[in-house]
Formats: sequence, C-alpha cells, structure tokens
Amino acid sequence: MPCAPLTTLRPARVDDLGRVLGWVPDAEACRRWAGPNVSFPATPNGAWLEMAASPDNAFALLADTVPVGFGQLLAGDHRVVHMARLIVAPGHRGRGLGRRLCEALIATACDDFAARRLTLNVYADNHVAHALYRSLGFSELLRDDAGEVILMSRPTLPPRG
Repeated sequence: MPCAPLTTLRPARVDDLGRVLGWVPDAEACRRWAGPNVSFPATPNGAWLEMAASPDNAFALLADTVPVGFGQLLAGDHRVVHMARLIVAPGHRGRGLGRRLCEALIATACDDFAARRLTLNVYADNHVAHALYRSLGFSELLRDDAGEVILMSRPTLPPRG
C-alpha cells in the first residue's frame, strides 16, 4: 500500500466542490454520496446550497494544497453531530485517507462542536466504509426499512484541551 501523503483539514469552500463533484460519476453515485436533495449533474454553487454547506460545517482534506477528501459535520440536538457526505478522491483511495478524514472530523466535532455522540450513515453494501467506521468505534444503531442504509453511532471522548 502506498504511503498516504501528509494531510490537513480546513473549512471547505464552494470551489472545492468543483473538484469533489468530479469524483461523483453519475446520478446514483451522487444520491448515495450526497442524498436525495443534491441534483445531478450538480454545479459547485448549486450543490453548496442544496447541502446547506458553510465553512462552519463543510471540510476539505488536503494533500499539500489539493483537496483529496470532503465531509460535513451537521450539529443536532443534545450535542449529537452527524458526519455526512464523506468522500475521498478515487485516485487516493486505499491509502488511509478515509481514516484520516474521519479522525480529523471526529476531532473537529469534539473540539469545535462539543459533540457527545457522533452518527453517520453507510450503505450496507459499502463494506470498506463499514469496516472503517467500525474500526473507529462506530456501531450499528439501526437500518432503514429496506436494510440498505445503516445508521451508526459512537460516543465521543471528552473534549481535548
């Protein structure tokens, strides 16, 4: 396995979505990644609005200065934060960047959102993502009626600092 590049997480910008949307090849992939509220084909500005994205809740994982990952943190009631729209660039998959993205988002949720619990959704047939989330301490909470989508959850550690 090639070594993962050094990475940093920063607030995302609309122009990052130009690159991210290029990782989503078709309408089905868009629905699975972004949910039913994001149109396909999407424009960066349109997707930013449809995702209710902002620099406060959308983050880009950079390798040097190039976005190689993206995710959102959506704050809910009782300090529950939902990790959403997690994606790594296809050419960078299999190098540990999904783990780095998730770990950075978990740290941000704890530090900036004072999260007590994290949740995320994963498709049951996405075995690689499901295994990653389990290794990060997420456990299955429930499945949708069709059994396609799994809601996973994990408690957070006390805020750092």
